[in-house]
Amino acid sequence: MRVDLDDPARTQSDVLTPTLALHSRIVTQVSCGFAHTGLVTARGELFMFGMGEEGQLGSGHEANSYAPQITDVDPNNYGLRALSVACGHTHTVVVVGNESLLQNEERRRRGEERKNMGRRITRFGRRILFRRMLKKLYKPRPKPVIVQAKPKAGEMLFFWVN
Repeated sequence: MRVDLDDPARTQSDVLTPTLALHSRIVTQVSCGFAHTGLVTARGELFMFGMGEEGQLGSGHEANSYAPQITDVDPNNYGLRALSVACGHTHTVVVVGNESLLQNEERRRRGEERKNMGRRITRFGRRILFRRMLKKLYKPRPKPVIVQAKPKAGEMLFFWVN
């Protein structure tokens, strides 16, 4: 059905109205299926709306939802949050993760970066020390200059050695 905005016979139900269901939330991902949509917020909340006849909204029933409804991604209170959502024809896939596991993974990655940086610094330091050592060991030493000269009376002798 096509809605003409200038048609005087149109009703209020024919017009889309904005909703404040996501007020003050930052949406980080949107996925659209055949007739439903999933949203993931920065806080790890999952909002679903659209056709739910096959249970794809994850609400526990098969009713349609015309406004974004928050969906529980952690029914057992394990500290899980939604990371990503993918909506298909009549299904929805949500990737959830434990916030502490994600933080531990981030710490592990940072630790690996620090360890690698330490290795690079150590390698660089060893190279410099080794070069300095080689320069000291193999530096050509000046040969002693032996001069046998007898100055005349009242003269001084000066020798420069490079």
